[in-house]
Amino acid sequence: SNMGTGLWRRSNWTLQLLESWWQALDKDSNRNEQEVLEHFLTTNQHGCLKRLILLPAGRLNSESSNPIAAPPWRQHVVHLAGMPNAVRTEVFKSLCAEVCQLDSPKDGWWLRQLLIKSLTDFTMLLPDVPEIQDSDWTRLSESSRVARRLALMLV
Repeated sequence: SNMGTGLWRRSNWTLQLLESWWQALDKDSNRNEQEVLEHFLTTNQHGCLKRLILLPAGRLNSESSNPIAAPPWRQHVVHLAGMPNAVRTEVFKSLCAEVCQLDSPKDGWWLRQLLIKSLTDFTMLLPDVPEIQDSDWTRLSESSRVARRLALMLV
């Protein structure tokens, strides 16, 4: 499980919670932010149970494996985290053009189809074998990461 997105009210209580959360992460490098939050909730630290509301996955954000899983009227947020910049740029340019053009709305799945096409085109341009002298793991693994995202969206 992953915390994903959080909306926080600006208050003394929120500041105390976030400072305590940060300190807990500093004290134990074996725990991640999700585990600390789960501990706070199970022990009701800072009165979390009365003050925090957890929404279902996808309510404020999209799933990373399927960022466009529904038409816009059902999925109001598109989060293209981890997508190549060229893909994000193409998707958001098209979305902006569509939103600004009020007279010809498309069906609800056009944005998902555009994302899959953009990701496919990007994947086809990636080298089969990365340059050997490149030691940056993010560049070395880019082909497999992008192909995996594309495969997950097609399932």
